[in-house]
Amino acid sequence: MVPRIIKTSAITGEGVHQVIDALDEHFDYLKESGKFLESVKSRRAHLTKVLLYWMVERELDRKLENYKEIIESVRNGEKDPITAALDIYDKIFSR
Repeated sequence: MVPRIIKTSAITGEGVHQVIDALDEHFDYLKESGKFLESVKSRRAHLTKVLLYWMVERELDRKLENYKEIIESVRNGEKDPITAALDIYDKIFSR
């Protein structure tokens, strides 16, 4: 679908109805082509991931309280951040 250029004026209101009609046509196109439904599905999946990341981050913050000494060793330059992250990861997620 090729976008149209519609001349409008905020002062006179010229073209407002044409813009509304064009938006309605575009929405109909999105629904008929399946693009609207695909967009809805994509947003739902994305929202699920965002919520999951937020929950995991909160849980991880709680668990990190148990590893303050490792984090402090990074702050003091005694341990590099990559090694510290791998150590903590192994302790939290190892079976």
